[in-house]
Amino acid sequence: MSQPDRLSPQQAAELCGVSRSTLLRWLHEGQIPHTITGGGWRRIEVRDLVSFMRAHGIPVPLDIDPGPPRILLVDDEPSVTRALRRILKRRLPVAEVHEVHDGFSAGLAALELLPHVMVLDLRMPGADGVEVCVRMRQQPRLRGTAVVVLSGHLDDAMESELMALGVHACLRKPANADQLMQALLPWVPETV
Repeated sequence: MSQPDRLSPQQAAELCGVSRSTLLRWLHEGQIPHTITGGGWRRIEVRDLVSFMRAHGIPVPLDIDPGPPRILLVDDEPSVTRALRRILKRRLPVAEVHEVHDGFSAGLAALELLPHVMVLDLRMPGADGVEVCVRMRQQPRLRGTAVVVLSGHLDDAMESELMALGVHACLRKPANADQLMQALLPWVPETV
C-alpha cells in the first residue's frame, strides 16, 4: 500500500475529521509543521500529521499509519490461532499478532487495536464471522481494516456474500502458509 508523503490541508482535514479552516488555523498556530511549495500551496508531511494526531488523541487512519503491521486472528479454536501466529511471526517478524476466540471479543479487540488485517473464521460462538463483518463495516474507525476469511465452511455462495460485505479475501481451511501470506501481504504496511 503506497501512501503520499505529503498532504494538502484539505486531505489532512479529512483525515483528522475537522473542517479545512480548523486545519489551517492549526497550521497558522504552528501546531503542525508544514512547507509552502513554489506555487504557494501548503503541504504537510504524513509523519508530522500522524505525530500531531497521536499527541491530540485523534484516531490515526490505518491507511496512513506507519506503525508495525497489526494482525488480529479470530478463531474459536486456539490451536488454529497458535498455528497462524507461528506462521506470521516467522514470515512477518515485526508484526504485532493478537488473537481472540469468539466474535464478540473480535469486535472489541478490533476497536481497541485497529488492526491492519483481521483473519476471521466464520463459525464461532456468540457472533459469527458474518455478523462480525457487518458490525465492522458500521464502524468508521475500522474502515481501513482488511478482512481475510479463513474457514472450513466456505462455498461459492457464501464467498460472494462475504465479498459483498467488504471482505478482502476468502481462504478455505486448511490453507497453507503461502496462501495465507498471499492473502495478507496486500493489506499490511510496507514497513515489513
